[in-house]
Amino acid sequence: MAAHLPDAQFVGIELSARQARDGQQRIEPLGLNNCQIMQAVLTDFSAGSGLFDDIIAHGVYSWESKAVAGKMLALCRALLSGNGIAYISYNTLPGWRQRAMLRDMLLHAGPEASRRPSNTCCFCKLHCVAKTVVHAGLLMQQIERIQQAHPNYLFHAYLEPHNRPVLFSALRARITGVWAH
Repeated sequence: MAAHLPDAQFVGIELSARQARDGQQRIEPLGLNNCQIMQAVLTDFSAGSGLFDDIIAHGVYSWESKAVAGKMLALCRALLSGNGIAYISYNTLPGWRQRAMLRDMLLHAGPEASRRPSNTCCFCKLHCVAKTVVHAGLLMQQIERIQQAHPNYLFHAYLEPHNRPVLFSALRARITGVWAH
C-alpha cells in the first residue's frame, strides 16, 4: 500500500519489539519513507493530534484483554478523520462457535493442558477427536484449514490467552458506547 500510495502516510503499531524492528528493517531497503512500524503497548499509545483516514485493527479485539480492546476502540474514535473508516477484525458469533470447540479441545484435553501445546500435539489431539465426534466432517475441514495456514495462525487464532468471540450486535453496541463519550 505504501509503495502504491506514495503521498499517504502509514503507521504500524506492534507490541513485540523484535517484530517491529524486523518489519522496519524490511521497509528500509524499499525506500518507503511514508511507512513506519513502531513498538508500543496499545494501552500506553498516544498518536498525538494526527488523524487517519483508515485504521486497520487486526488481531486485537477478540485476542486481547477487554482493557486493550477498549483502548483500541477509543483510539479509533480519537484518531479517525471525519470520513474515516476503521476495519476491526474479530471472532464473530455464531460462526466462531465451531472453532471455539476446537480451541477448547486444544486447551483442555490431555495431561499437557497446563502448558501451551506444540503443533504436533495439537494436530494429534484434533485428529483423534475428529474421528470420534458426530460432526467429524466439519471438524476435519477446520483442521485441514489450520494445517495449511502458517503455524502462527494456530497459536494466535486458537491458543491466545484471550479469545472472546462476540455477536456483531454486541460489538456495535460497544462501539456506539465508546463513540458516545
